Amino acid sequence: TEKNLVGDIVPGQETVDVTVSGRRSVIEDLSKDNISVSVDCKELNESNTLTLKVSSNKYSGDIDSMKPEFDKVELNVEELKKIQKAIQVEPVGFPADGYILGDYTISLNRVNIEGPKSVIDKVQSAKIQVDVDGASGNISASAPIILYDALGERLDSSKLKMNLDNIAARLTPRFFATLKAGRSQEALEIGTQICEAIDSALIWEKTNKATELAIVYETAQKEQMWQEKQSQVKTLRFVIMFLILLLEVVAIALWLNSLARKQLREKNRDLYETIQKLSAKEEADIRTLQEVPEERLTHKQALFRKICTLMRESAPYTDCDLKREDLAKMLATNYNNVAEAIRECSSGQTLSEFLDGWRLKHAARMLAEQEEPIGLVAEMSGFQSRGHFNTLFREKYKMTPSEYRKAVHEDSPEIL
Repeated sequence: TEKNLVGDIVPGQETVDVTVSGRRSVIEDLSKDNISVSVDCKELNESNTLTLKVSSNKYSGDIDSMKPEFDKVELNVEELKKIQKAIQVEPVGFPADGYILGDYTISLNRVNIEGPKSVIDKVQSAKIQVDVDGASGNISASAPIILYDALGERLDSSKLKMNLDNIAARLTPRFFATLKAGRSQEALEIGTQICEAIDSALIWEKTNKATELAIVYETAQKEQMWQEKQSQVKTLRFVIMFLILLLEVVAIALWLNSLARKQLREKNRDLYETIQKLSAKEEADIRTLQEVPEERLTHKQALFRKICTLMRESAPYTDCDLKREDLAKMLATNYNNVAEAIRECSSGQTLSEFLDGWRLKHAARMLAEQEEPIGLVAEMSGFQSRGHFNTLFREKYKMTPSEYRKAVHEDSPEIL
C-alpha cells in the first residue's frame, strides 16, 4: 500500500460464496469464472478491514444483484521491509575421484528481498545449492535462491519478492553518468549489468519468486590434489620437528633445574657443616669460660658466665615477652651490668642480639631433632613472628629454616 504496509487476508476468508439473482437464462449461462470479488487496498481503515466488491465479466447489465456471504474481509497488516543479502553457494555431493572443487562465479552475488517484516526478520542467509556429485570438469548450472533462518531451517519465500526498484536505483544513475561523460564502453557494460540484474529478477518472479543464477564451478585434477597433499606433509613435518625441539628444550630445562637443585643442596649441606663447626666452637668457648676459676675472672666475665648458665639451664629466651628488667632480676643485678657484660664478652653484641642468638640455636636444634611446623618452632623458640624469625635465621645461617631441616636430614651431599 501507499503506507508501506503489506497484509494477508485472515484465514477462513480467502474464499467467499456469491449469490447471483436474475433471469434463469442468464443465471444458467454463468459460471464461477465469470464472477470476481475484489478489494481496494487504498480503502484500508483503522480496523484493518476492506469492503468486498463483486463484479461479472458477462451479462453485467442483465444481472439483478450479486451478494457475497459477508461484506468485509479482515487483514493481518504489518510493515513492509526490504533487505539485501549476499548469496552463498553451497555445493552438494563430491566430485569424481582425482578432482576437487575450485573457485566459482555467479551472475549476481547479492539479492534484494522485500516482504512482511515478520518474515524478513527471520531471513539469516540466502544460498543456492549446486549438485557437484561425480563432476569431472567445469559445471554450468542454474539454481533457485533458498532462504534460511538463524537455525538453518528453510523459509517459505512465497510472500517475498525481488525489488526491481532497488536494482534500477543502484545501477541506472551510474549508467547515465558514464554515458554523459562520453565513456560509451563503460556505459555499455553498466547497461549490460542492468539487463542481467532485471533478467535475474524476472526469473525470480517466474520460478516461485526464487532468483535463478548461473553457477560455474571449476575443478582441478590430481596434480592440484597432489600439491595440496605435499603441502600437508610439509606442514606435518614442521609440526613434528617443532614438537621434538620443544621436548628437547623441556628436557634441558628439567636437567638444568635438577642440576641447580643439586648444587643448592650441596651448598646448604656445606653451610650446615660450617654451622655445626661454629656452634661447636661457641660451646667450647663457653665450656672454657666455665672451667676458669672464679677468682681469676673479672666481675663482667663472672656475670657473663652466670648469664650463659642461666640461658643453658632455664632457657628464659623462649619467652617472647622477656624484658631486660626481668632478666636482670633473675641475675640479681641491674640491666646496665647485664648489658655491659654481654657486650664485653660476646664481641660487642647487644642484649637483644645475644637473646636472638640463643633463640636461633634453640630453633636450629628443634629443626634438626623434631618435625614440628616451622611456625611452631619459631614460637617455641621465643620469636614473636615467623617473618622476623625467617629473616634472622637466613642472615645467620645463609639458608631458610626449611632448607636447614632438609640439609640436616640429608644422608649424603649427593642429590639423586
